[in-house]
Amino acid sequence: MMAADTKMLENLDTDCDAKPVEWEKRTKMRNDEIAAIHDTVKLLSNDDALDTFKGSMTAGSGDNAAFLQLSNGATTEAQKRLQQARDATALLKDMPGVRPEVRFLELALSGKKVDFSKVTKMINEMISNDEKAQTNDNDNKKHCKDQFHKTESKKQKLGRKISDQEADKADRIEKMDTLQAEIKDTTEEIKALDVLVKEAKAERKKQNAEYTEEYAGKQSASEILQFAKKRLNEFYNPTGEGLSLASVANQKLSDMTMKMNPVPTKSLFKVLDSRTPGVTFLQVAEASNKRMGDSNKVVKMFNVMLNDLKVEMVEMKHEESNSQQAYEKVVDQSAKKRATYVKSLTVKENAKADGEEVHVRKNKELEATGAEAEANAGTIKHLHEECDWLLENMEVRRAERTAEVDGLNKAKAVLGGSDYSLVQNHAFLGRR
Repeated sequence: MMAADTKMLENLDTDCDAKPVEWEKRTKMRNDEIAAIHDTVKLLSNDDALDTFKGSMTAGSGDNAAFLQLSNGATTEAQKRLQQARDATALLKDMPGVRPEVRFLELALSGKKVDFSKVTKMINEMISNDEKAQTNDNDNKKHCKDQFHKTESKKQKLGRKISDQEADKADRIEKMDTLQAEIKDTTEEIKALDVLVKEAKAERKKQNAEYTEEYAGKQSASEILQFAKKRLNEFYNPTGEGLSLASVANQKLSDMTMKMNPVPTKSLFKVLDSRTPGVTFLQVAEASNKRMGDSNKVVKMFNVMLNDLKVEMVEMKHEESNSQQAYEKVVDQSAKKRATYVKSLTVKENAKADGEEVHVRKNKELEATGAEAEANAGTIKHLHEECDWLLENMEVRRAERTAEVDGLNKAKAVLGGSDYSLVQNHAFLGRR
């Protein structure tokens, strides 16, 4: 459709560009021809020319006698035909317009030997041409109005379409900007999660290293204390039954006292002293009790320290376990959240890619609509150039053609033998 319209516009441009030049040439030619014909007819129709013709032609000179009127009113066939030609010429002169064909008829009818059949044929062809021209004008008028209606409707439709496409473009741009911002935010969230996990991993590694080092130190301290405690017990508690030497001595002394006299005697101490030559048993017992008391304080202190270490190590293990669980929870939750972000990011990036594809396609459609609107505007412009003059002058051209056809029909009727008064025709010629 567009190609046909473009071809039609090119043809119209060519025809319309040529028509003013052709019209100017035709107008000048018509004016020149009319002036020449008018001058010729005027020259041949004045009284001096008629007197000259009467003086130079006799009644018996054949067809040349057509210019003469007999005194008794009788006319020859040649004179009748001549009068018909003159009457028809008078009618043609009264016709409006400057068509050279009409003026050529005047010229043809002014000859001495006129072939009425040829003139009548020419008149019929002119009438037919006028009817065809009027039909063409009517068709062109309808075509112009149809094209104006079509192009104006298309202009409005394209205007609405462009408005909708531009609004859609603005909406798409806004959505793409929003989507781009969301992609940026989601990407930053993923990076932040990766940094958080990385920092949590470094912190956990640091905590575990500190725990391992501190726990190993407490373990070593506990082993040293255990070893020290054992070493003391090896000396103060060689039996390994949990009783010190002093306690054994005291227990033996108590047992002997209960078996013998409850009150200690010198003989009893002598028996006991005989078991440790050079040192009385009481001296050993007293010395052992004193050392035993000091060693018990140290062992008790070791036990307290060992118990504190044990409690601290249990707490450290608990804290280490809690820290590990917290780290694993951070990693697990971060992984789940990251997976959600990655999924969302994939969806958004796919949506962005689809949106960009749609954006490119819609922009091309908008450009095509704009080009179509521009072409339609060009069509409207050429229609105005082609049709405005026709529409503005339609009735004038119709009236001129109607008058021309009417005059041609009358002239044809005169040539066919219809009676038109010479007085009327002469008066008509006078008006001319």
